[in-house]
Amino acid sequence: MSDETFSITFVQGENDPVLLHDLTRIYDVCGYGGKIEADDTLFVAYLSGIAAGGVRLCNEEDVIVLRGMEILPRYRRQGLGLGLLAACKPALSEQTVYCLPYAHLVDFYATVGFSPIDIECAPYFLQARAADYAKTGKKIVAMCRPAKRLGDDVAGAHLTAPSSGKTDTGKIDEVVLALFQLTLHEHFRAWKGFDWGVLNRLFEQGYICDPVNKNKSVALTDEGLVESKRLFQKWFVKGR
Repeated sequence: MSDETFSITFVQGENDPVLLHDLTRIYDVCGYGGKIEADDTLFVAYLSGIAAGGVRLCNEEDVIVLRGMEILPRYRRQGLGLGLLAACKPALSEQTVYCLPYAHLVDFYATVGFSPIDIECAPYFLQARAADYAKTGKKIVAMCRPAKRLGDDVAGAHLTAPSSGKTDTGKIDEVVLALFQLTLHEHFRAWKGFDWGVLNRLFEQGYICDPVNKNKSVALTDEGLVESKRLFQKWFVKGR
């Protein structure tokens, strides 16, 4: 770690032409071709007054994506990347955020809560972007940092069992997963009009993709599709 100190500032790109200029220069030097949009939130690290690295949060089709983490070559391995992630963290807390980092950087992004996901669970435009990267030989991983789980504070509050017994959440989860068969469309999507506590548990079990988004439907994983069909047979098909 360098003895030099660094500070990180961020602001909407359209509101600070100096910050926009500094990040554009960093991208040019690093050979990064991503275009900075006017409504991107820019994070720039300054080391001894010099713009040494940056990253940005982009709103793409109502999905927040962390993009363009670049550090000037002479300032790498000095903690600026981790500092930039730390600066981004408050802006990440209230929304689900995606990123497409190189495979060897998974642990780096995990420091602020990103986790690898199946590419099929990423928004469609990120799936297409990842496919384009793959064609050039880049080893890319889809990652997601979920927002605070909807219903975390109240999950199960309206599922309180009578005093005679406890609610069997396992059976509830099975029935909901089975019922997805009734609204299945596009081969792997189903309407998500169920209790958020149940959806959160199904997500944690790997049966569905992150339900916290603006879509009215949720994507089932390959495992979730198989299990949903099996459970529908178990709970709702006569003569079994």
